[in-house]
Amino acid sequence: MRERVIEEKRKQGAENFDAAIDIEIVPIFISSGMISLIEWWFKKGMPLSSEKMADKVVRLLAGGPTQLLGLKIEKGEWLRSQ
Repeated sequence: MRERVIEEKRKQGAENFDAAIDIEIVPIFISSGMISLIEWWFKKGMPLSSEKMADKVVRLLAGGPTQLLGLKIEKGEWLRSQ
């Protein structure tokens, strides 16, 4: 998988891509978020069907939280607002 990610990033023109770090932190980020989301879902008494939760998870993974919320954040914008 590591080689596939590196190759894809190079095709996109990302020469300074730190693959070793990114490939290590992305699964940690995703898995911790998934665990917290499942815990929340159970603690709230499963307020959404499993199908709706699956849809939300796919949308989060595919586009990230800002896209799911309908927000547009330009690169570096969050730094200026702090």
